[in-house]
Amino acid sequence: MLCGGSGPRIVLLKMGSHVPRSRKRAGYRIAILCLCLTFVLATPARPQGSVGTFTTFDVPGAGTGVLQGTGGVSINAAGDIAGIYIVAPNVAHGFVRAADGTITTFDAPNAGTGMNQGTFPISINTAGVIVGMYSNASNVYHGFVRAANGTITTVDAPGAATAGHNGTNVMGINMAGAIAGFYRDASAVYHGFMRAGDGTMTYPIDAPGAGTGTYAGTEPLSINSVGDITGIYVVSYILHAAVYHGFVRTADGTITTFDPPGAGTGTGHYGGTFPISINTAGVIAGTYTDASGGHGFVRAANGTITTFDAPGAGTGTGVIEGTVGFSINDAGDITGTYIDASGVAHGFVRAANGTMTPFDAPGAGTAGTSLFPGTAAVSINDLGDITGTYADASGVLHGFVLKLAIAPEAQVANLQNIVEALTSAGTLSPGLGQFLLAPLNAALADLDPAPASAVRAALDRGHTAAAIRELNEFIGRVRLLVIFRRLKPAEGRILIDAANSIITALRV
Repeated sequence: MLCGGSGPRIVLLKMGSHVPRSRKRAGYRIAILCLCLTFVLATPARPQGSVGTFTTFDVPGAGTGVLQGTGGVSINAAGDIAGIYIVAPNVAHGFVRAADGTITTFDAPNAGTGMNQGTFPISINTAGVIVGMYSNASNVYHGFVRAANGTITTVDAPGAATAGHNGTNVMGINMAGAIAGFYRDASAVYHGFMRAGDGTMTYPIDAPGAGTGTYAGTEPLSINSVGDITGIYVVSYILHAAVYHGFVRTADGTITTFDPPGAGTGTGHYGGTFPISINTAGVIAGTYTDASGGHGFVRAANGTITTFDAPGAGTGTGVIEGTVGFSINDAGDITGTYIDASGVAHGFVRAANGTMTPFDAPGAGTAGTSLFPGTAAVSINDLGDITGTYADASGVLHGFVLKLAIAPEAQVANLQNIVEALTSAGTLSPGLGQFLLAPLNAALADLDPAPASAVRAALDRGHTAAAIRELNEFIGRVRLLVIFRRLKPAEGRILIDAANSIITALRV
């Protein structure tokens, strides 16, 4: 998941020990798996400032050598985390960590157990379904879907080549169970595909202008709740150098290509545009490279692109430096990683209004302590929980979850985003969506910024009590929909747990 002279390159270097050369250029989302590469729970710790509360974790049996260990890759609205742990000799395995800290490990059927092989989870949806890819003993890639009950189904796109270092990669899953990914054909050309929840496959998906030569083509990296897809395409790939461009494919099949202003188009190694994540509203987050390294960007649904750099991000080209926006939630918050001038990685969260807050996991290595020291933030959910990995002073990787310190009114707004996403995905009908939004709208109105005057204190307390009542009304309505099977229990649990956490905060 990284490239050029920016933060991405840190992953490509790690990829060299886990994935064949031809896979290195597959894109940001696969590559981050190897950098992000938990039963012992560390005591939660406050990072600098009041950004939130960290919990670090390690999968039982995870390797303890340099660039071995545990990494969170994707977090859903319930706080469940899918990720990877690495053991000697550089074999990848999957895990899911429930919100209560319980860790379950798994391997896809027929996943290889040799060096550079194994199972690579990439995305988890609200129902706890996990998708990713695995490499078998012959180094052929296959996608997989792991149901919440642990059942694993292999996914192979029609036309995918079956020789070594070819095959299918599933990159994302949405609330409706639709998946998106890419495959490489017998001519070593990449094509995208999408599979709906009912199993209907759409392929090939090729961006306009995508090349048809070796290692060129189209690679979807993320799918949102309504079926919009974003990713990269390559016109040509020559002598291990390529320029990447972004695309977005709306649910009706319309494809639009784009590049942020200033994105590199020269002969640099793996330069250009890398869209990585798309939210329900169609807003895209990612990174692009230019002569000064990597920079983050956010692309609005109307095509407007805003670029940004994390405070402290390096801008030179001699070391691994720059900013990568990895994940965007439905509130428009972005999490990602930046590399400073000393080659140390740090996490950041960028609020929808542009405010950026950097953070480091407790125990993360500093300059000169290990090969790739620091913190890599990879995924953020709609409630503001972030997961990723950090490398300690010995270069061992550990997972973390960061619960951001978010005001109650912002938490209610995030809960509204989840309900709206469920509605957009077709999980809830528009009428039922409004049925659940009504008490949330009332609660949000009561939680508007409190009056400054001290004489209004009693009124403020009344507003808080009213908001608690409205949130309890919301919980009752969710339970009703679960009873009448209009909402799945797992989705109901997410909504109820989120509302209860807001109520707890309001009562403090």
